[in-house]
Amino acid sequence: MSIESPSTAESTSIPQEYHELHEVFSKEKATQLPSNHPWDCAIDLLPNVMLPKCRVYPLSLPESKAMEDYIEDALAAGNIRLTTSPVAAGFFFVKKKHGGLCPCIDYRRNFKNTNGDD
Repeated sequence: MSIESPSTAESTSIPQEYHELHEVFSKEKATQLPSNHPWDCAIDLLPNVMLPKCRVYPLSLPESKAMEDYIEDALAAGNIRLTTSPVAAGFFFVKKKHGGLCPCIDYRRNFKNTNGDD
């Protein structure tokens, strides 16, 4: 495995003491999923549980557009996929400190119906 040097823009924004860890700060690497491994696992639902109803969070027009863009980008990158699953999770945004929106997915109700021992 070779280690590439960070781009000029990346290296100027990363403090010198962290340059050897530049891949952690790579925007390109952040858009890629890791490869599959034998230790990957499934999240199994508990048997005979009632699936929770998904709460629909009201979104403003800019948030609705941002959600559409987020879904389009995540589908294109392979981070999410289309599904027919009856399980859903609420989706909303939190405003970032310096502007912009941070997508948040509320999985808490879904986690209550999983086997936590897996």
